[in-house]
Amino acid sequence: MKEIVRYQKKNGNSYLVTFLDGSVTLYDDVIVRHELLLKKKLSDKEYEEILKENMALASYYEGVSYLSKKERTEKEVVSYLKKKDYSKESIDKTITRLKKENLLNESRYVECFFKDAVKFSSDGPEKLKRKLLDLGIQEDLIEKELSCIDDNVWIEKVQKLVEKKVSSNHKDSVNSLKQKLGNYLYQKGYSKEYFIDVLNSLNSKNSQELLEKEKNKLIQKLERKYAGKELEFQVKRKLYQKGFSREEIDEVMSWK
Repeated sequence: MKEIVRYQKKNGNSYLVTFLDGSVTLYDDVIVRHELLLKKKLSDKEYEEILKENMALASYYEGVSYLSKKERTEKEVVSYLKKKDYSKESIDKTITRLKKENLLNESRYVECFFKDAVKFSSDGPEKLKRKLLDLGIQEDLIEKELSCIDDNVWIEKVQKLVEKKVSSNHKDSVNSLKQKLGNYLYQKGYSKEYFIDVLNSLNSKNSQELLEKEKNKLIQKLERKYAGKELEFQVKRKLYQKGFSREEIDEVMSWK
């Protein structure tokens, strides 16, 4: 048997309820629902039920607070509440209530996620999809939202990424650059369909300028050791190793 001695108001909507053998903090909803203000004594069974209900309510309020900062997935909320040491029963009740009140809505989460990704992220659809799957989002929800995004959105992102890489490239031939860019874009989450045309459109002007620079640098370096046809052979070999094609090399090499 538990006998209530006094109530003390705490911050927010909770009270410190003191019993003869100790104190617990209870929410006013629980106090009102169980008419504790009219009761002085509780059976052990009543006391355990009140604690369990209070725990579920605490879990719910914690979930509401967590969601008030930003949209979250169910997996994120569950993980957060587990770290707070709430019971599985309390967490399950919390998730059910949050969904019912539309505070936890994964369809809305995915929609907001992709809106932000389109505006602020350079990642492609596959990488974004993997992030959502890791967050516990169902694949059909992801695919549904992805289908609403025009392919040109991803192609424009690819073009910007490629332009940035090309402008900072000072040593790779077009062929070598294309290969590196292809790997880079794939890792960023873009499938071949989004970048193949962009890479194929890279012109050879940049490559020729680079080839001329590399050729001159190699000649300066290797002419101390080689001359004539041997120098020509060594320069061509080095240029080929750097990713320039034989046709490109033959075009810029002129030996008197």
